[in-house]
Amino acid sequence: MVLAGIAGSFLANPAKEVKGFILSLAALYIAASGINAITNYIDRDIDSKMRRTCNRAIPSGKIKPINALLFGIILLAISLPIAWIASPYSSFWIIFGVIFDPVLYNWLTKRKTPFNIIIGSFAGGVPVFVMWSGVTDKLFSLIPFYLFMVIVIWTPIHIWSISIKYYDDYKTAGVPMLPVVYGKKLASRLIGAFALLLTAFTTAIGIAELNLPFLILIEALNFVMLLLSIKTILSSNEKDSFMLFIYSNVYLAILFIIIILNKML
Repeated sequence: MVLAGIAGSFLANPAKEVKGFILSLAALYIAASGINAITNYIDRDIDSKMRRTCNRAIPSGKIKPINALLFGIILLAISLPIAWIASPYSSFWIIFGVIFDPVLYNWLTKRKTPFNIIIGSFAGGVPVFVMWSGVTDKLFSLIPFYLFMVIVIWTPIHIWSISIKYYDDYKTAGVPMLPVVYGKKLASRLIGAFALLLTAFTTAIGIAELNLPFLILIEALNFVMLLLSIKTILSSNEKDSFMLFIYSNVYLAILFIIIILNKML
């Protein structure tokens, strides 16, 4: 999330607004940490039922639930005035992220609909605007919005692929992730559709914004993304889906680094 925010700020040349960059970066890191603590509090009961998450701090008993909740709230309370000093719009985007992640996703929809992550994905794009607004003191622009949408499109690939890997975990915990409700085959096909949309979207952004060497790097990333997605569609098994999940992390990190370097060089 921090790297996404930095990439967003570089779309606006943070070298001209060092104060806004530093303050919004600090606010983003603190807010993301607070939101993470709150989501761990909300998910504590299902985390205890899943082998992937049962050793987290709350279900393992290392931290009391109420302490985690208070810690998260305090961090959010600290982050908002810091963001406000950078730009009131940065504070707005942090609040937007709180509404869409712990509230709309973890609390209200994660246990009720297999399309929960579509709602949660909008929170993933928020860091781009937190730092972009901190540098520009503006609320919105199409350029950071494109990067915001890249994260929104990427998120279902990331989450549904790990949901196939941990299908039994989610089923045991009663969480209606897409593969659990509609099956691994349909989930794999939807992953492929989102991967195709993602590669088309990043290609368009690359053509519009990036120098040729960086555009070539983007296309290399996209080629591997499509290849792993096709493998997942054909097999719908845990091994291929988990490989796609791991690569999706690498994909997004490298994409952000490319955007940063393209603006620096």
